[in-house]
Amino acid sequence: TDRITWKAVADENCSNYVAVKCYSAEEDRDFEVECYKLMKDLQGSSIPVLLDSRFTVEEEQGRSHGLVISWVGSEHGGSYRMLPTDALQDARRIVVEMHRLGVAHRDIRPMNMNYDFETKKLYMLDFSHAATQDAIGRDAFQQACFEDLFEIDRLIRISKTKFAQEIHYYHWPDCGVQATCQTQQGCLST
Repeated sequence: TDRITWKAVADENCSNYVAVKCYSAEEDRDFEVECYKLMKDLQGSSIPVLLDSRFTVEEEQGRSHGLVISWVGSEHGGSYRMLPTDALQDARRIVVEMHRLGVAHRDIRPMNMNYDFETKKLYMLDFSHAATQDAIGRDAFQQACFEDLFEIDRLIRISKTKFAQEIHYYHWPDCGVQATCQTQQGCLST
């Protein structure tokens, strides 16, 4: 795969979790970092907080370029089941704010939303497919924003159906291409 995400601990007591994303291409990591910087006003409230983006790891398979983000919600990697309508409406609000800040997500699906069913808090995740207006131009950015909102609105409509809670993401019609992402657990060493 082109990237991998780990759950790791950030302190000696193993009590504070972080997510570590490693990319095979440095420019892919740097682009996601750029997106986080554009969305600094959303960090911690609607998206994870970017904690570190300056490390490179040498592995047998080659070099990995990493970033560390805060751990959000109770699960990792988003949801594989249909989210409640109110959570999807929160996601829509977040996506509109992302657009205002110059970032289109371009991979809207429950797997890229972390919803804590106890606290009712939603975070948008995974900006590896995102686009910025500076990178793709005004017209293409507006189209990407339209597609984000179209997909969110489609999810909201599905969530209002009678059998929405029985739907699992991989069974939805027209769900698009699935991103490959592995999740592993480990301890972050500095």
